[in-house]
Amino acid sequence: MNKNGHIYLILMLHIKLNKYKYDMLYIIMNDYTVNIIVHDLELAKPVQDSLTPLPVNIFDGKNYPSFSKLINDVIVYNPTEIVIIASYKVRPTQNDINKMINLINEGYGYVATYRFAFLGFKKELIRRIGFFDERFIGGGFEDCDIMRRCIENNIAIYESEEVIYHPKKSTWNYSSPDCVSRKHFLKKWLEPKNNKVTRLLHEENYDYDIGVSDTNIEFLNISRSVVMTCSKKWVEDNIKFA
Repeated sequence: MNKNGHIYLILMLHIKLNKYKYDMLYIIMNDYTVNIIVHDLELAKPVQDSLTPLPVNIFDGKNYPSFSKLINDVIVYNPTEIVIIASYKVRPTQNDINKMINLINEGYGYVATYRFAFLGFKKELIRRIGFFDERFIGGGFEDCDIMRRCIENNIAIYESEEVIYHPKKSTWNYSSPDCVSRKHFLKKWLEPKNNKVTRLLHEENYDYDIGVSDTNIEFLNISRSVVMTCSKKWVEDNIKFA
C-alpha cells in the first residue's frame, strides 16, 4: 500500500474509533442502550435510520431456541441499566425514546409503546421479578407471563400502540394449537378462579449476572398501570393472587 493508502487507512480507523468513543460516551451519559433485534442484519437498517443520530446495538437473533432466551442475552450484554428492545418491524424516533425513558424513570416497570415490539425497562425489574422464562420455547406468551409477574409484584406497566409499526409475519411459531409456549403458560398459571390467580410453577434460576438489586429504585404500584383496552380487563382479572 502506498503512503496515501496508509494515511487513508489510519484516517478511517481514527474516524471509527472516535465514533465508537462517541457512541459509548452517549450511552454512558444517558444510561440506556437501544438494541435492534433481527434475524437478518439487513432488516436493522430502516430502524437504525429512524433513530438517527442515536447509536444503536444490532443483536443477531437467528437460531435462538426462544424469544425469552434472546431477550435474556440482550439484558445480560446490555451495558446500561435501562434496556430498550426494538423489533425490526417498528420505526421509533428520538421523541419515542425520550418518552419511553421518561415513563421508565417515572416508575413504570416496563414501557411497551408497541407492545413487546418496542419495549423498555430497567434491569432492576428483572432483579425483582426474574429473567424471561426460557421454557417458552419458540416464542409467544412470554409477554403475558411478564405482565402477570408484574401484577404479582405490584409493579405498574405501560402498554400502547403509539410507535409506527409495519406488520410482518412473525419468525416465532406460536399460533399453532400445539404451541409449546401456550402449554407451558397454562401449566405455570391457573387461570382466575374466584377472582384469584394461582401460580403453579416457580421461576427458573438462570446463572446470569446483572449486578445486585438497587433498593433505591421504586416502581409505581399496579393500579397506576396504563394499558390498552384489550388488556385492561385481563389486568383487572389478574390483580389478585392466591
